[in-house]
Amino acid sequence: MNLEKEIKNQADAIFRKAHDKGTPFAERGYRIVSEIPDNSILFIGLNPSYPKEQENYIGSDFYNLNQDASGYFGKFKEIAKACNNSQWSHFDLLSVRETKQSNVENLERSNLEFICDQLFELSKPVLQKVRPKAVVVVNTLARKYLGKDHYKNQNVWLGFDFQFNKQNGAYYVANQANLKNVPFFFSGMLTGQRALDLGSFERLKWHLGKVLAGDLS
Repeated sequence: MNLEKEIKNQADAIFRKAHDKGTPFAERGYRIVSEIPDNSILFIGLNPSYPKEQENYIGSDFYNLNQDASGYFGKFKEIAKACNNSQWSHFDLLSVRETKQSNVENLERSNLEFICDQLFELSKPVLQKVRPKAVVVVNTLARKYLGKDHYKNQNVWLGFDFQFNKQNGAYYVANQANLKNVPFFFSGMLTGQRALDLGSFERLKWHLGKVLAGDLS
């Protein structure tokens, strides 16, 4: 799926509107992966970072994962390799550039429209069209935005209805046809200070590999 073709116009409009309103971080522009291949292991994060070496950079772009030299993706590659050398991809639910997650979360209170525009006009259309072999959510706030933590009519956000499969320990989406048979795994961050401990990371690799191989079905 070519995201630049699918959502560039919407992304431009969202960030232009937010910039005109003086919304924090909107002036930095967005950063979105350019393509999500079919039948890949899709890792879902929250948003792209804004490291110090980019602080003078302003502009929006779609980037190619194969050309990204960031060490952030090293754990993703390791998991994909452990799953029979599967292809992998990555997608952030929000496109705003900011390193501190607490600052992004604060936008819920100060600029909720900016958050919702990105979720419903960019992320939801993408998730309704992608066809991954598995999805690994590697951020707790991203999990919330997907709707995993909803209770009755609270915390619904994107409204994905996740059902737990007792046979293989994965979750499946009941209300999105293209994702109906795609296993979801909810994890913590794989890199950084709050990254999974080694044992939990090894269990995640094992679990994902077993489910994809059909050993736990």
